[in-house]
Amino acid sequence: MGSIGGMTSRSDPPLPYLVSREEARAAGMSDRQVSRRGRRQWVRVRRGQFVVPTGGRRPHPMDVVLAAAMRSTSREVVIGHGQAARLWGLPSPIGGWPAPVLLTRNGPHRDRNGIRTVVTPLADDEVVRLPSGLLVTSPVRTVTDCLRVLRPPDALAVTDAAARRLVPAAVLVAAVDGLAGWPGVVQARRLVALADGRRESPLESWSAVAFDDLDVPQPLWQADISDREGAVGRGDSWWSCGVVGESDGKAKYRLRAEERGGADAARLAQVLHEERERERRLRAAGLTVVRWGPRDVLSPRAADVFAAHLRRKLAERAGRTHSADVTPHPFTAPPWPPT
Repeated sequence: MGSIGGMTSRSDPPLPYLVSREEARAAGMSDRQVSRRGRRQWVRVRRGQFVVPTGGRRPHPMDVVLAAAMRSTSREVVIGHGQAARLWGLPSPIGGWPAPVLLTRNGPHRDRNGIRTVVTPLADDEVVRLPSGLLVTSPVRTVTDCLRVLRPPDALAVTDAAARRLVPAAVLVAAVDGLAGWPGVVQARRLVALADGRRESPLESWSAVAFDDLDVPQPLWQADISDREGAVGRGDSWWSCGVVGESDGKAKYRLRAEERGGADAARLAQVLHEERERERRLRAAGLTVVRWGPRDVLSPRAADVFAAHLRRKLAERAGRTHSADVTPHPFTAPPWPPT
């Protein structure tokens, strides 16, 4: 989750994430202590109000903005939409995190200082109180809202990540079924039907949206592949006709190198060498390998070209055989209800 929480120096009394000078005094701190913390450790939100960093780390700048906005209203407001997704550790939209949206049960709607306050139904189980005392929408409500209001590639990336770590996809499908009449429900229904916790990166989620848009059959995501010599590795996607799909964002190879101790030139070169050897074995086993990057599924013109190429490769496999052994990579949906 994001950096919201409350922690102080060892000599300080327990304090909330957002604290006023008066509240710190009431907790037993002196004016001098408060002034010193305000200059050196705490983050000043406005005069006489501070954010107390968590675990010695300074808070995310948006956490400070949200805390100040929530303190400035007498209504109970809940962090929602994209900023709620950020706090639950879900992927950032392609263009960055959207402007904050606060949800509340009573009116009026309001736009102030770049923060939109929206009046909406909120069930008790759709609101989670963080250790700081701030309120955020539950994972289910966060995802269903994102499905309605974010761009489709971003919305599915959030949904897939949640289905992988927080909420089973079936629970999200059921939640969207209950949104009849809500704005954006048509998009939400279409996207939640594509949700798959097996996808491991936003690029894979963006690809699934593009495939659906362009009538490309959805593959099995994450497949373990072996040849006569043994395990070859895992393919990002698999079409049963014998096509292995690799969504090759640069971050993928950098992450593999970092897992070995660092993304320096030598480790990156080794990762790329191993990837070429893996592809050689896949082709030797009679498989077709197709690679793509973000532009191939996010740019409409490039996506049209790539979809035509992929459909052609799938058609070319008709009647061909291969010697590989392919099985779905093990995946267990997150427990529900959460333990």
